[in-house]
Amino acid sequence: MKVAYLMSRFPKLSETFVLLEALEVRRAGVEVVIFPLLHYQEWNVHTEALDLEGSIFRSPYLSLEVLRANLWFLRRKPVEYIRTLARVLTGRIRPRANIFKTLVVFPKTVYFAKMIKRFRCDWVHAHFATIPSTAAWIIYRLTGIPYSFIAHGSDIHANQHLLALKLSDAACAFTISEYNKRFMTWQTCATWSGTLSVLHCGVYPADYEKRLKQPLSTRGVIRILSVGSLLEVKGHRYLIEACSLLGAKGVDFLCEIIGEGPLLSELKLQISNSNLRQRIVLAGGMSRDAVRGQLAQADIFVLPSVRAARGSREGIPVALMEAMAAGLPVVASRLSGIPELVEDGRSGLLVMPRHSSGLARAIERILSDPDGARRMAQEASEVVKRDFNLEITSRQLIARWEGALSAVADEQHSGQSRG
Repeated sequence: MKVAYLMSRFPKLSETFVLLEALEVRRAGVEVVIFPLLHYQEWNVHTEALDLEGSIFRSPYLSLEVLRANLWFLRRKPVEYIRTLARVLTGRIRPRANIFKTLVVFPKTVYFAKMIKRFRCDWVHAHFATIPSTAAWIIYRLTGIPYSFIAHGSDIHANQHLLALKLSDAACAFTISEYNKRFMTWQTCATWSGTLSVLHCGVYPADYEKRLKQPLSTRGVIRILSVGSLLEVKGHRYLIEACSLLGAKGVDFLCEIIGEGPLLSELKLQISNSNLRQRIVLAGGMSRDAVRGQLAQADIFVLPSVRAARGSREGIPVALMEAMAAGLPVVASRLSGIPELVEDGRSGLLVMPRHSSGLARAIERILSDPDGARRMAQEASEVVKRDFNLEITSRQLIARWEGALSAVADEQHSGQSRG
């Protein structure tokens, strides 16, 4: 089986889950070709991304080859080409600025359609329910190659990208949580029982050393870790506020926030104004290997996710899975799909979003009950091993592709027989 992967950017430091899924799918015997839609160059990348460098097909937005591909489809399938473009222009896409973004990549997507056909790909798979899945739909309309896509978080909550249409035409579709599945059902007023299923993102549990060392109460400085892009949805400002409360109570801690993003200056100013420059470190983006090293040194993992002003929110953060796999007690928000990973009081602690004092109390609870923290951490690692294991979820994905591809072949054969 040969699968074309579509995503906006590749490789991207903050989207480890896309990289690892593609690698695991390839390890299982599927041939993978990657088609990034946007121009993007990130020098600080995960070392594993180098293994896929030879499988990445890049293209400018416009070139002689891109123009030729568009003319090729326009001559051979003029009605389908024009109808597809018209649907992109008139369909439900919000915010409306995304129409412009989709139009920018439309010629390139048509070129990718021609190359995917030339490469004899059996399947197209897109990550995110926005422009990548729209590109998969465009390719399907022009070539008939079946496609799937997976919805994560803000790509459905803050964006509306022809979702019902793409679900209707997809051979199968996925989302990473039951919460998202309910939301998509409500948003499109349809159940999609034969199409849409939940497929968790996952990690390799064996990659994370279970480091349940001496009890928290016997240690010196407590190391608090948070991993996530510096975006509003990650709620870092509330962690900083919670750290201020902990410091006022005499808790001896060092908090490290790993990630990069547009809120860097704002968070630096907040830390400075709170007199926490000696206690909170903004460490920048790190590779997967470096993050693993920091997890091994940490005592508590905190991710205070929030719903952003424009509706953006988390799916189920992979960073939280990694911390749980590493045997850390975790504190997270009761939001979106997170309770499907963290059961409050059993595999971690949940607090209401934007609740700084609640975060501080949860951290204090872990510090004051090391035996309870150990039990929660052990349960958390078992949850990840059982339900968020990348080796298992990737094979579930492949099985779904193969089943859907077989169904498509049967349908085509049946149609030919009737003809």
